[in-house]
Amino acid sequence: MELLVVTVGLLILVVSLAVAVLGTMRSAPATSRIVCSGPPALPPPGADDLQAFVRRLIATGWGPMDRRPTALALDPATLTAAPTYDEAIRRLLGHVREVSPRLAVPQMVPRVRLSSDRAALGLFREQDGWVTIAIDQTVALDGPAAHAVLCHEVCHYILGANGIREENTLANERLTDSAVFVFGLGWVFVQGRQSDRRGQRTRGGYLTDAEYQWLGRAVSSLWSSGEGQLTAEQDLERKLAARVINSSTRRNLVDGYARRFPHLGRAALLDLVLDELDRDYRR
Repeated sequence: MELLVVTVGLLILVVSLAVAVLGTMRSAPATSRIVCSGPPALPPPGADDLQAFVRRLIATGWGPMDRRPTALALDPATLTAAPTYDEAIRRLLGHVREVSPRLAVPQMVPRVRLSSDRAALGLFREQDGWVTIAIDQTVALDGPAAHAVLCHEVCHYILGANGIREENTLANERLTDSAVFVFGLGWVFVQGRQSDRRGQRTRGGYLTDAEYQWLGRAVSSLWSSGEGQLTAEQDLERKLAARVINSSTRRNLVDGYARRFPHLGRAALLDLVLDELDRDYRR
């Protein structure tokens, strides 16, 4: 009986230790969490490029500040509930389409394959019209880590489709990691960027913890404050000015619609003028 009690006790101890170890392997350290409260500080030393990337991606992607979704960040649970990689990618693309409506977000879902090449956690490739994303087969066993890889590679896909890239390879990877946050995928990425490969703790991504921290705070702050961004009306004014250079002609066009539709606000009138110009162009 004593032997049985000792054996059961040892078994419980082993199981408890195993659970504790597994929990440690899958838990991201506190330093990898995005802190969104408070105004963002200056970028870490040597990371001024990230500030330029963020401004550039916001200007080319985000819609008017008063016509966009309430939430920037995609909830990681959205991908956890996805039954396949295809569906996970479809949800990533859909979220970016909402957050950055000015970009041409592709409809086609890249084919995902598992790779035994341990040189990279993930790899995006476009060849002969086929688009693929390779994921390290060991990382693929860890759902959050695989989702982090998909976030980065999907951003490569979107940026490439819009002709946004840097010639230098490392600079292009830093641009892509910046896009992960500007496109609202940062929380998913940070949750899964630590994975255990070949018995070693490996962090995915091309930036430091401090740089990821800064990106999270800076992008969240800009989304909330609207600093340097246009309202819907200002955006329409900008579009009309690009179509009709002469200011008097623009004013006459809008005034003409205002007389016909006196109940409409300025933004709605600008929408009507732009629609009419589009119809004239198609004729």
